[in-house]
Amino acid sequence: MRGGVVGPHSRQRMEFTPSRAGLYLYHSAVVAGSDLGAGLYSGQSGALLIGPSNESLVVLKGVGPFMRRTVRGCEVGYSGVTINGRLPGALRANPGDRVLLQVLNACATATYHVELPGHVFEVTALDGHPLASPLRVGRLQVSPGERVSAQVVVNQPTRWVVRETELAPSTPWGINNGKPDEIWPVVLTRHPAARSGFNRWSVSRQQLRVSGGGRYRLQIHNTSDEIIPLHLQRHRLQVQGVLKDVAVVGPHQRVEVDFVADGRGPALLHCTRQLHSDFGLRARVDYT
Repeated sequence: MRGGVVGPHSRQRMEFTPSRAGLYLYHSAVVAGSDLGAGLYSGQSGALLIGPSNESLVVLKGVGPFMRRTVRGCEVGYSGVTINGRLPGALRANPGDRVLLQVLNACATATYHVELPGHVFEVTALDGHPLASPLRVGRLQVSPGERVSAQVVVNQPTRWVVRETELAPSTPWGINNGKPDEIWPVVLTRHPAARSGFNRWSVSRQQLRVSGGGRYRLQIHNTSDEIIPLHLQRHRLQVQGVLKDVAVVGPHQRVEVDFVADGRGPALLHCTRQLHSDFGLRARVDYT
């Protein structure tokens, strides 16, 4: 669904037809810049679940955003994190229950590690795309805009543990299968404190031109020491055979991302971390 504009003190009705089950993020596209009272910083995001209502939603949001100065420029920190609007607490389940969790990071800029001490997550889908086989992990790493579907068998009373992280994703991304029509190197660069004390970001390719139905490969190099989650509007991304809506590139990592040009019209390739996107980490994709 394409975005719409809702003016000040106004109402607007938007309709859409769901085409795929799963958990989705709806959010403001306001460019907040350094205004922590605007856009995603003010909580203008939410979860949309298309599917069975017996699934447990886990929506993460950072609270109390504040600006901090570091050696690499101004950054955003948080005084805490909430799950479904509350501080992390006990998992509401009984021993022996098998719980299907739908985890969404609706935070403006933080990546989180999510744990249930003493338990293992069985991941079945990423960003609403089923995995070929379940993946068992001790914790989930979720960047802004990412969604994870996971089952957990409760063996004892437990509580949520959520920590902010800048560690590289543990998944060893590799080369995609299939030959693309074109290959584009894309370098992501941070320029510390280059814009009134804020980091400026640049993408080596500011504009990409595609033909409908073509298959393209982005060879992405993250030259910074920060996590960069990337989203291409109205397109699905493929990383090592896994379909995603958000492809995460860890600090100093190189990742190859494929996509098929099947979403007509101009689209934005951008970082889902608000501070990064607002300060330059975005490029435009046009159809010829």
